[in-house]
Amino acid sequence: MTAPCFARGYRRTAEYWRKAAAKLKAEASPRSKPLADKMAAMWEERAYQFDADADDIENASRMGASDEA
Repeated sequence: MTAPCFARGYRRTAEYWRKAAAKLKAEASPRSKPLADKMAAMWEERAYQFDADADDIENASRMGASDEA
């Protein structure tokens, strides 16, 4: 598998986490809103990390680094 394929997979995973966070926040009851917001923030942070990893993979592949790193 090549670096661009891995990067696309990481971006799809990031999008999954963003959608899950948005759904959690949208479906939260008023009573559970603080907890839902806290969990959604954690999931959005995870999505950010996946996007950052995808950027790193793409940058490394452009610089000629091995796909196996």
